[in-house]
Amino acid sequence: MQARKAANSVREGSRGSSFAGVGKAAACAVLVFAGTVACTDGGPRAGVAWFVREAPSSLTAVTLRATGPAGERSFDVRVPQSLTEQDQEGGVTLHVAAASLSSDGKYVLARLEVTNDLAVQAAAIFWTSTQIFDLVGGRVGTISSERFTAFTMRGDAVVYEDEAGALSFVGIGADLVWQRGDEGGAVRAEKITSEEGWGWWGSAPGSAIVFAYDVAADAIRVFDYSKLGAGIVSELPGALAAHASPGPGGIQECHGMSAAQDCFDQPFITNADATLFLRRRSAGVLEFWDREQGETFEPRGFPEALDAEWTLVSGLGASSVLLWSAEDEEFARWNLRSNRVAKFPALGTGPWTGAWLDDGRAFAVVARSGALVRFLEDEVEVISAAQIGCDSLLGDTLVFGPTGARAAWSCGFGQLSENGSAFGTLVRVGPGGLSSTTGTTMLPVAIDEDGDVVAYSAANLNAAEVSDFMVPRTLYGLDADDELRRMSSLEPAPLLVRRAGFLGNDGSMAYIFAAPR
Repeated sequence: MQARKAANSVREGSRGSSFAGVGKAAACAVLVFAGTVACTDGGPRAGVAWFVREAPSSLTAVTLRATGPAGERSFDVRVPQSLTEQDQEGGVTLHVAAASLSSDGKYVLARLEVTNDLAVQAAAIFWTSTQIFDLVGGRVGTISSERFTAFTMRGDAVVYEDEAGALSFVGIGADLVWQRGDEGGAVRAEKITSEEGWGWWGSAPGSAIVFAYDVAADAIRVFDYSKLGAGIVSELPGALAAHASPGPGGIQECHGMSAAQDCFDQPFITNADATLFLRRRSAGVLEFWDREQGETFEPRGFPEALDAEWTLVSGLGASSVLLWSAEDEEFARWNLRSNRVAKFPALGTGPWTGAWLDDGRAFAVVARSGALVRFLEDEVEVISAAQIGCDSLLGDTLVFGPTGARAAWSCGFGQLSENGSAFGTLVRVGPGGLSSTTGTTMLPVAIDEDGDVVAYSAANLNAAEVSDFMVPRTLYGLDADDELRRMSSLEPAPLLVRRAGFLGNDGSMAYIFAAPR
């Protein structure tokens, strides 16, 4: 794009229903990128959600706002009256401690906490609740748990430990789970008990299988949550892993394998449909389980071709896993059934970011400098080898499309506008190569398979952490042809919340959640 004059205003475009750019209208919006004017009518076809606090006086309430397949929705959440009546020492504040959006963009899972502003820090939290919001049906359900709660990787269920320590499964797509009336919106869950609780659980994106570690039995229970009436699918010997894998959700948060490769060294990984399970015991020995071969693990050493220090990254397709060597800056695709290995160097200039996508059939890796590669079960696709200078990623902004064939992020180059605001460059990579636009900083929150982006504008991004950024100003939909539509003025400002990952909170922060489908 050629820069002209900097855009100083934005007009609303006509409302459309397609984030993917279907059915263009003639109405225009002024693009916030410096000197570029474009038109669009595109809206999100999947969910985009954020929390707001309407006013400082409403500290006992927050609102979830969402735009998606059912249009615009809002959900008001308030502190229970009984808690505000018990307040004797100061104001009560409702916080959104963690939140996440399901992979189809239809549900939001949020952990809420109430604090007394004058309480001692260690005892400040005196009420917690987890709620799930149906963005399409307009329903709200309450989950009875104070422990980690998260969507499965397939996105069609929520798994958590309830207050009694039972492993609980909620199928969010089934109408029967949404209870009404006297039960206060509580969701119906299938529960599996253990005498000493569950140490960890994990799932895969292409399967309804959940692996869960039963502490009392020192065993891994394997459940099919779509058929819980059948009970335990199988039982495996204990994993002896100190903690569970951070999972694909956590993997995506590790910006920089070369700088933070330990985040990619998983205690266990599964393939896409959870029929294979590779774990590292506490002594470092690899062990392998194949559902087709029975219910026991067999020792499995690294193949001779892998003579460096390799770490486990992700399952891949039906039979393979992906490995990473920080020393050599290269990947290896290892087929666990054939024992074949193929190596591939990390392209571009790191750090590199990766994510398990396309229902587990692919693992995508992008370099900060622009190269995008998609690893498949039997091949490696170099989507783009183009490069761009990028001093640093602006916050936690890198997003992938649903199959890993596209990615977008925001880069900083130390540029300043006439009024002293920091410029940013929005980078998009896909099958057509690399494109970039420099201007007022835009932080992407989702990109779909057509290259359409949901992003928000912000200024004065002079810090390295999202928590230090200026609050988002406006939410936009930017399509593959660089046409842009304002989706929301983001007034009042979105709350900064912790992103809930594969196994609960993963520590990263976000203002807005979006799904690329």
